[in-house]
Amino acid sequence: MKIRLTAFLIGISFFLGCAPILPRPMLTARQGLLDRMLFRSQSKSASKKEPSKKILIKPGFFQWPLEKMYITSGFGRRGERFHYGIDLRAAEGTPVYPIQSGIVIYADSILKGYGKMIVIRHNARFSSVYAHNSKLYVQYRDCIDIKKDKNKTVIIKNKKQKIEKIAETGKTGYATGPHLHFEIRDGLEAVDPLVYYTKKQKTLLQKKAK
Repeated sequence: MKIRLTAFLIGISFFLGCAPILPRPMLTARQGLLDRMLFRSQSKSASKKEPSKKILIKPGFFQWPLEKMYITSGFGRRGERFHYGIDLRAAEGTPVYPIQSGIVIYADSILKGYGKMIVIRHNARFSSVYAHNSKLYVQYRDCIDIKKDKNKTVIIKNKKQKIEKIAETGKTGYATGPHLHFEIRDGLEAVDPLVYYTKKQKTLLQKKAK
């Protein structure tokens, strides 16, 4: 059975145009495919000879992806499986915002477990994932810029078009109810998103959760 699954995943990776690299041990099929997609993006970046110097991200560099949210499932082991991000409670249709400027490297529903999903690459090292959306307002290769205007966040798409959001929350893919599955990736590795937020940001999150 494992051999058949491995062969199937390799076939899917070729279909998606991704490098046929096997998922790391214990990864689910959908998580392995997400890894391949990110690997493909990094490979293209490397071919363009982007600087390979170490990029340091300080807490506070990212903003929250939702205005009001409550963590319903944290990062880490969840039963027999590992949860590679955090789940944020949100009614269907809630606006989703990019946590920082970057390039959209995925905006589709091919990885069906994640439903309608967006992945934004912020630099040569960090990416963010927004899954289970009901609607997407950005496309592959869109350039997303975040600017501050009178303490308000302005989202600029492709350096000319102002947009209010990049997506709306939903329950597409493997989801029992509407919410946002949110990840931050350091290369291919999923990391606890809360590490990159300040104490003040976390306090605001706790207040919004009440």
